[in-house]
Amino acid sequence: QYSIQPFITVREIILETFFLHQFYKNRKSYFRNPVDKPIEVEALSGAAILMNKNVITKIGMLDEDLFWTEDMEFCYRAHKHGLKIIYYPHTSILHHVGASGKKNLSVMLSKQVLTKITYFRKNHTNLAFQVVRFFRLLGCFFKTSGHLCSNTMVFHESRHSLPRTCLSIFLQFCVNTRA
Repeated sequence: QYSIQPFITVREIILETFFLHQFYKNRKSYFRNPVDKPIEVEALSGAAILMNKNVITKIGMLDEDLFWTEDMEFCYRAHKHGLKIIYYPHTSILHHVGASGKKNLSVMLSKQVLTKITYFRKNHTNLAFQVVRFFRLLGCFFKTSGHLCSNTMVFHESRHSLPRTCLSIFLQFCVNTRA
């Protein structure tokens, strides 16, 4: 997992819906050129954030309702308050990527869909929020459809778990993301 990343954009959400987002991410990656000195970045992974207490006093804590997107949203708020996010490439942190999600895949998948919708509702225009909401749900439909047509198992779970998860996401979405 990269420790630095650009902010999530509406374009990225749309491309992700059609499984094209890696091309965009690779083009916008901080790692296109070697990073060998501290640089200013848009966002850091939550596992790699160190800050002064004054930052929390100024912008508040990480939003626990945005699990899997809280670090991005925290950095976004920091930028809005004029704070700089600096990446130090010679620092090493051991982070067990995906450890939280391995405990409950359905929760992980639903959180990854819903928290990006909530991130846009909280931080962007209503139009951006509506576009992201539509494309995240469309993407969930595509993933479900592709899974049902496939003969492979996803994430070593039964063939019926992904459609159930997507139905759960849709129901949570209807309840939790009203504009």
